[in-house]
Amino acid sequence: MSAQTSSATPARGPKGWRSRLPVLAVVVAVVAGVVAAVTGATASVDAMKFLPPGHWVFNSPANLLLHIDGATSRIDAKGGISGDYGDRVQVVQGDSSGYVIGDNRITVFGKSDLSVVDELEPAADETPIGLEVPGGPYAVYREAGQITRFGEEPLTMSAGGSVGDPVATSDGTLWMARKGSPFLCSLAPEATSIDCSVLVPNGNPGVMSVVDDRPVFVDTEADMMHAVEDDGLGEGRSLGVEVPEEVQVAAHDVAGRLAVLDPRDDDMHLVDAAGLDPAANGEETVEVELADGEYDGPVSTGDAVAVMDRETRTLSTFDARGKPVGEKKLESESEEHPRISRGQDNRIYVDGADGQHVLVVDQDGRVSDVDVPGQLEDGEDSGGKEQGPPAPPPSSPPSSPPSSNPPPPDRSGPDLPLPDQNDLPTPDQGQEQQQQQQETTSPTPEPPPEPPPLPPSVPGAPGNPRATADNASATVNWAVASSNRAPITGYTVSWTGGGQQGSLTTGPGARNTRVNGLTNGVQYTFRVAATNSVGTGPAAATNPVVPAVPVSRPGAPVALQVQFDANARTAAMSWSPPNMNGGTLSHYVVGVTGMGDITVAGNTANITNIPGPNGNVTFSVRAVTTNPNGGTLTGPATSRDRPDPIPQVTVTISRGAPTDEYCGELDDCRWTNGMSTGLPPNTDIHIQPFSDSPSYQNDGYTGTTNAEGVHDFSERFAFGAPGYSLWVIVTVVSTGEEHRSNRITVEAG
Repeated sequence: MSAQTSSATPARGPKGWRSRLPVLAVVVAVVAGVVAAVTGATASVDAMKFLPPGHWVFNSPANLLLHIDGATSRIDAKGGISGDYGDRVQVVQGDSSGYVIGDNRITVFGKSDLSVVDELEPAADETPIGLEVPGGPYAVYREAGQITRFGEEPLTMSAGGSVGDPVATSDGTLWMARKGSPFLCSLAPEATSIDCSVLVPNGNPGVMSVVDDRPVFVDTEADMMHAVEDDGLGEGRSLGVEVPEEVQVAAHDVAGRLAVLDPRDDDMHLVDAAGLDPAANGEETVEVELADGEYDGPVSTGDAVAVMDRETRTLSTFDARGKPVGEKKLESESEEHPRISRGQDNRIYVDGADGQHVLVVDQDGRVSDVDVPGQLEDGEDSGGKEQGPPAPPPSSPPSSPPSSNPPPPDRSGPDLPLPDQNDLPTPDQGQEQQQQQQETTSPTPEPPPEPPPLPPSVPGAPGNPRATADNASATVNWAVASSNRAPITGYTVSWTGGGQQGSLTTGPGARNTRVNGLTNGVQYTFRVAATNSVGTGPAAATNPVVPAVPVSRPGAPVALQVQFDANARTAAMSWSPPNMNGGTLSHYVVGVTGMGDITVAGNTANITNIPGPNGNVTFSVRAVTTNPNGGTLTGPATSRDRPDPIPQVTVTISRGAPTDEYCGELDDCRWTNGMSTGLPPNTDIHIQPFSDSPSYQNDGYTGTTNAEGVHDFSERFAFGAPGYSLWVIVTVVSTGEEHRSNRITVEAG
């Protein structure tokens, strides 16, 4: 197999990365534990650096950016941020920055102070899947096959085609199946291109998951699961259940079980996947019957699994044995479906589409609501005011002044535990802390001015670049690039391969071009870049292709010879190979009248038990080839006819030698000579004599024809009734076919 890699496109926005735009509205709630609760003291903005990973959500009606502490299910920081992000908004976070991802824009903000750092353009016009993993975060645009890695220098990379839902191992490596191709793709944390070199041998469709921190491919056609090894797919293990191609599989295992949701009948199967050892006797699959609905998920915390009914907006959680743990309805006025995802802390977060309602699923499956504020409070539009009782920074142990100090302000949510009374400061110390806090508190700044209009910049990378090989040529396709506020004037397509390189340009409306003059058998990679008045933007790379002579149907086999033995019902066939027309011979298909297709590997065939006789037997042979993509082509047939005469069936009887057996007192009693010919060889027949004499009766007998289809039944029947006739009917037992003989008459006295 040949490795297939993507391009690496900087995803830089219109503003420089080192500049920091004025914060639009910031509210920081990280304070010094119980000190803040008792004295009202507020920590500096730098304390935001100590926020736990948790989860960020954007309340779009209120333009609020909120941070949720997953351990307490409480808001511990919020800030205002303006702009229209469309109907589907999500927030992902890295080590130092967060990213508000909307339909038409991406805003980068600093986690330490919630200041806006930059604006980026989405890599494609679709809602991506956001992933918070080491080396990320990422936005995966599945249909466009584009993956953006955020960070100090964001990169957008192409997978060379649409991809399925991504999964990630603990080291931050992304895995996904590429649709319409037999390859699995991976993206390591430090890689600058996507590697699509893991081959699915049978090319079956499927989805990815992670079991015991190993990537696993679920084959939805063969109903198998395979661990991805260093040298490709490992040996498969049966799922034990039949799944459709549209099956929904959790991205991570649930305590060694794979959560598989069949949307056809709303059943979830928890399949024992521990070890993925085909020889191991795994535990029985746990069946979870869900209520009728339309479900998102399953999503796993590692110890529990959750599914979300989009119709009723009801979240249900189960443990690894399928036992229900929690159920809660998400209240939301939005008509859009909620978003369910797994955070960096392995908790599950369910966001209402408008960000006004959030549910948190702890590792054990327990579900809790988050009290999401609907607006900034009075005085919070310029930052500095706390919101709710926060958790203390790790480096600052909690302390509290004596109880004689003023009571803390009223706050919603569960109470924080109080420190040991022996650790409380003296009254003088409490007053000193208050005085120091008042001296260091900054005055409320004026609202920031509107940012200046963004200047034009070079275009973004074209989307979904892909190449298709042909004879000494290739066709390159791409999607429109982002103009970045200056009209695109054209696209440049360049290529390299086998020591060759070249380029050509197209107009701004082009979405494909044909590159001629390539060398068959040489692998080429193409890159597409857009140009506007500012300059040429980053290039996006296609999948590698190898031009070749077009493969067409093979020709008809030649020099067909047939030796047919009608009596033995056998035939010997031989032929010479046809022109394969660029394909590789797979096998031949031989046809014989009255028989099904016979697959033959070589250039000869010996046929036995040919049905008949049929009057004529047609013998044919055609070639089947494979093309480089694994498909098959069947050529025309060469045929020969051989006569297979149908013999005339005769049944003849005559008067034989005199006998006194069976005739009683009749004077002219004789044996009857008889013979049948032309019947099928070695076939059972029944010979039954009949007479117009009222006193004659004989049940006949059953015999068998010889290899020539002949049966002699002479001296089997005696007859001697003067003035009466005798005749015989021969019946083929297997078919009921009847044949009547001539009549013989005994002359009267």
